[in-house]
Amino acid sequence: MIRGLAAAVGKGLFAGAAGTAAMTVSSIVEMKLRGRPPSTTPAKAVETVLEREPRSEQAEQRFSNLVHWGYGTAWGAFRGLVGFAGLHGPPAAVAHPSPSGEPRSLCSLRSGSHRHLRSGGPPSSAWTRSIISCTRP
Repeated sequence: MIRGLAAAVGKGLFAGAAGTAAMTVSSIVEMKLRGRPPSTTPAKAVETVLEREPRSEQAEQRFSNLVHWGYGTAWGAFRGLVGFAGLHGPPAAVAHPSPSGEPRSLCSLRSGSHRHLRSGGPPSSAWTRSIISCTRP
């Protein structure tokens, strides 16, 4: 059982890192095509929670990369645990908790949490259907 659990977490960590790498490549391509600067949203979300300010733009960018990779890789490990528990498909998607502990959709997990933490928006328990489905009203 311990080996199976360790294998599930290991596979999840690998998958999380691979998924984060794929997202990073697509973001870099999009950033170059649009001519926009790198995003600091991951750093700003954590800075808001920790009530800290970056010392410089370079420090914020490094911290943003650290948060981006840590977040994606850690969710891979969590997904490995969910699979080890026998959950797959929609039940596995719903099993991903929000920071306050209640389940929510993967879409809100990925885009809603950063957006609303950064803007000081409502807690996830008060999110509207358009926020959860990642559509704009």
